[in-house]
This record gives sequence, C-alpha cells and structure tokens, in this order.
Amino acid sequence: MESFQDGIDFFEDKTTSWPKRYIVKPAVYDPAARTEILFLPVDDVEKQHKYLASRCASKKTPYVIQEILLEPEYGCYATFNQGVLTGFELFDSCASCLKYQQLPDRNQYDAVLALNKGLGKSMNLTGQLTLDLMHTETAQLVPIECNPRIHSAICTLEGHRNLGALLTDPKFQPNDDDVVTSDPKCQQYWFMDQLFLSLGFWKAKNCFHLSLAQMLTGTDALLHADDPLPFLAMYLLQIPSLLISELIAGTAWLKIDFCIGKIVKEGGD
Repeated sequence: MESFQDGIDFFEDKTTSWPKRYIVKPAVYDPAARTEILFLPVDDVEKQHKYLASRCASKKTPYVIQEILLEPEYGCYATFNQGVLTGFELFDSCASCLKYQQLPDRNQYDAVLALNKGLGKSMNLTGQLTLDLMHTETAQLVPIECNPRIHSAICTLEGHRNLGALLTDPKFQPNDDDVVTSDPKCQQYWFMDQLFLSLGFWKAKNCFHLSLAQMLTGTDALLHADDPLPFLAMYLLQIPSLLISELIAGTAWLKIDFCIGKIVKEGGD
C-alpha cells in the first residue's frame, strides 16, 4: 500500500461479513505505527477511511496489508555460519516486546528449530535471521515476517559457553548439542519499562506487563553484578539526556524504549 487510495481500493466493498481480517503495517520500521493496530475491514466506513489516511502511506513509506492469523504470536532469533545453525531462541512475542524467555512448548520449539535449520541449509545462510510467527486456523505455525538482523532476544543467550565463538569465530559450525540456546529458566526484561508501565506513564497495550512475582523470577537484561555500568549508564545518563533534549526541543513523544535506549516518537524515530 503506497497511498491512501491503495487502501481504499483494497478494502472497498469489504465488510465485517468477510471471513478474513487484515492489518496494515509499515514496511519500514515505525515503533508507533506498530502499536496502533486496527483489524480491517470494519463496518464504520468513516472510521476505516480515517485510520487508513492516518497511516500516511507513500512510495517512501509503504505499508503491507497482512492477513490476520491466530494468536499466540511467537518470535525466533537464529544465527548461521555457511548454512549451519549456530544459535537459536524462540519466545512469546508482541508489538512491544521487552520480556524474553524460551518458549516452554517443546513441540513448537522443535518445529521452529527444524524450520531454521532447513532455511540455513537450503539458502547457505551466514549471519542473523529474525522471524515472526503465528498460527493458521488449522493450528499450523507459519512465518509472517522476516528480518535479516539481530534481535534483542539475544540477551537470553548470554552465558552460553559457545556464545563467544558464535560471534567471533568464522569457523564455528557446531553439532546439535553445541548450538547456542538459552536456559529455559532464564527470563530477561527491562526493569524501568515495567516500572513506568505500572506507574501509568503509557498504556499497557501490545506489551508484556509483568507482576512483581514474575519480575522476581527474572533479571534485568542490563544489570550484572560484575559490570553494573551499562545499567547505570542507560538509566542515569542515556535516557535522562534524551529526555532533556526532547524537553528543550519541545517535541512530542510517546514512550521510552529502554531496550534500545531511545525515545519513541509519532511517525518513527
């Protein structure tokens, strides 16, 4: 979808009697638009037109129209070296995903692990690959989006004996037992994100809102007893300096992304 008219043309004469639903999602990264999701089409034509117009789709900022599948949504992060899978994680996912833990369902885990092994071998991949996955009506798990980049879920792989080799050794091609995976008990989150959610600084929408009990079973992804400086620098220097800059500029912003260390703004960064 490269214009408002493209959206109108696609959804014209399509009502909620349709058996399928769709979302329009920016093809380029836009953290705000990712959380402003409306299932289309809807009976209220005016509401639908207003929503499509608000996307401001263009050739420079195209949108994709995706069929709605069934929750839960999963994400996976994998690394490869010359077609061989070297690292893997599968986790529950959502639009604003700041909590990571290995998916406990072994059937789903093994199926997505096998999918990534097959992709790596067939395409002779070297590098990093992130997939988003959802379920069809027949409960089949299918990929809905692919990103050839690192994912913040890599935080769960910290401490694995082979993580250093995965990142630095060009000859690292492990057997199945030596693939870098996470400890199933490892849960990583960002403490300040959960604190701001609890205090109501932004709505707990399309994100993981952990209870105190859940937080006690995990750890902050930045906080380490042997090296607390990244944690302190993020929360005492990086984020405050960005907030001061926004205050001086007088620009509007939506929320703080404590994972990447940035201020999320309307229409992108």
